[in-house]
This record gives sequence, C-alpha cells and structure tokens, in this order.
Amino acid sequence: AVCPPIRSIEKLVVPDNAHIQNRSNPTAARYIYFGDVVSLSCDPGFATANSSCETLWEAYVTEDGVLVRGEETCVAFTCPPYTYDPNTAAVAPNTSVPYLGTVAVSCLPNHRVSSLFEASLRQPAAYTARCDSPRACDYSSSPTCKPLECVCPPVDAATLTVAVGVKYGEDSLASCRPGYRVGPGPHTCDANTPKAFTATCVNDGCA
Repeated sequence: AVCPPIRSIEKLVVPDNAHIQNRSNPTAARYIYFGDVVSLSCDPGFATANSSCETLWEAYVTEDGVLVRGEETCVAFTCPPYTYDPNTAAVAPNTSVPYLGTVAVSCLPNHRVSSLFEASLRQPAAYTARCDSPRACDYSSSPTCKPLECVCPPVDAATLTVAVGVKYGEDSLASCRPGYRVGPGPHTCDANTPKAFTATCVNDGCA
C-alpha cells in the first residue's frame, strides 16, 4: 500500500496585507503537506508585526499534521527619521515617515547634491528621499550633499604653483617654484623665506 502524504490538519490562511510567494492564487487558503515549506511575504508597505521591519516568514507541517504558521500579521510600516550629515544638509520633516512618504533634503550653503567626492555649482541644491525601499522601513537609495569644489585665485605663475580643485572648507598648499621662497606679500615668492605656505581658494559659491 502507498502511504498518503501527511496533510496539515487545517488550512493555511493568508493574513491580510500578505501573500504566498511563487504560487498561483497567492492569497487563497490551502492545505500544505509535510516536507513543504511555504514562504509568505507582507505586501509592499507592510512588515511583520512581531519583529523589526521584516517582511518574510515561513509555514510548514509537522509529522503530526500540525500547521506551524510563524508570523501571521502584517502592519503598515514607517521609515525612521532620515539619516543625514547636519554639516552638509538640512531635512524636513526630521521625523518618521510613512510608506511612500517623502522628506525634503536641502544642501547647506557651499554644498550641492552629488554622488561624487565633491560637487559643482551646476548640480542641484536639494533632493527628495522617498520611503519606498524594497527592504521594509527604509528609503530608496539617494544622493547626498557634498562640498563645492573651489578654484584658487590667479597667482604669479612664474614663481608660484597652487593646487586647484580643492573642496570648500579646505585650503590649498601653495609652493614656490625652484629657486624661490615665500615673499612678504600674499601669494608672492622670493629667495628668503620658507618654500611652502597655505593659499585659501575662493570661487563663485565657495566662501
């Protein structure tokens, strides 16, 4: 005789705001069998009620036909306050945000939105972060505010070299050319004083 598979004593009922993964009719109640593991997931914008920002759980059947459901409740989630650097940006609102809600991020003066190490005036000064990441309770990826790149003012190229493209808030190291040293005036070189000094770079939006 062929032994029938062990079926769950009761049907697996899919909770509200959830579905069974990779199954047809993913919200219908059904019996499951010993050896099967059924993966359930909260719908977008929901997370399991008894854990922190999780969206997945499993159900299975024991040898006695007992259905082990695991987590059974999905609740609407919110994203925590947006993480940002207060030295480069300001955020409103600076509170938790519901699913699909947004926060407005404004770059501080002398900063712009950029995915690079530094920014330029051509780039925007604000962006919006949205609470819609596939991973529950998080924001989708977004750029950040970076310091502007400044350009040093004109110098006497015959005696002095100055690095260009320094970030806002930093200084450029100026060097006298071979045979010269730092002179008494700003950005000048002669033969009497140390060779290197600091030159502050200023241009456009850089203060």
